[in-house]
Amino acid sequence: MKRLLLSAGLTISFAAVVTAQGVCSRLLEWLAFIYVVASVRAGKWLIPAYHSPLDLGFPDRHDDPQNFNLQDWATNLQALFGILSSIHN
Repeated sequence: MKRLLLSAGLTISFAAVVTAQGVCSRLLEWLAFIYVVASVRAGKWLIPAYHSPLDLGFPDRHDDPQNFNLQDWATNLQALFGILSSIHN
């Protein structure tokens, strides 16, 4: 990826360097909760997406979370759905 960005004439900021675990487990729990709340407020399930490719070419662009484990986030969502369904029933 770095080579692709450099060949496109884009610079790499320090934000491109991240630890092995980009998002801690507690934050994944909160992100799952916020996603459910935002979807309920919107009246439909929102579609999570990485937007980094859309930012290319903008001088004030920023990186998406690096090393974000989508499966870990989905596991947190499933756990939250289990809690919510037990409250609802």
